[in-house]
Amino acid sequence: MSLNKNLIEQILAMQAGDLNEQEASSIRQSMYRNPEMAELFESWKMISTLIQSDDSVSPPDAVIERAKRLEMPKVTPPVVEQGALASILNKIDGFVARLIHDSQLQPVAIRSGSEGNLHQVWEAGEFDIDIIVDKNDKSGQWKLRGQIMSDDNLDGLPVAIVMAGTTNVHSECKLDESGIFTFDVNAGTWGLRIGTEMQSVTLEPIAL
Repeated sequence: MSLNKNLIEQILAMQAGDLNEQEASSIRQSMYRNPEMAELFESWKMISTLIQSDDSVSPPDAVIERAKRLEMPKVTPPVVEQGALASILNKIDGFVARLIHDSQLQPVAIRSGSEGNLHQVWEAGEFDIDIIVDKNDKSGQWKLRGQIMSDDNLDGLPVAIVMAGTTNVHSECKLDESGIFTFDVNAGTWGLRIGTEMQSVTLEPIAL
């Protein structure tokens, strides 16, 4: 059995203590059958022990050369995995949206910006949602921009504009890593659905 990138990553994860007992047991069984895996594990175990005991001591040359010959897996930026996304959707499904601020409900004397603009702030469980809507005088359309703030990584979470009181989707997109979304909409009464049709919370009404 050759050492592919996945096996190398698993061996290093076991050395770092990042595997659960079932995963670690599976790797140990593989090492019994594959001396190359066992050699790699012992090499990195030796390097780790030396570093932890005395950072002024360099690993043996043979260990360093062995490490240099390995094709190590590339480090990629973290993304929202399906399991993490499912966890977020499960949380969203139990939230009730609450309107905290609506600029159109403020007295005219203290409103800021153009009278055609709308600013809303919503709260939905652990999420804070900031929405700004500006009217394009030339096209008559509205640009709805917003950001969902959360401690979770929301990259890839689906968001949709729906007709208020229905599940009819006007347009949809997925959040970027900053939780930002943008839509072009016509005048009407809309809702902002965060999540999927089956698991979501909807902010409504957004009247334009």
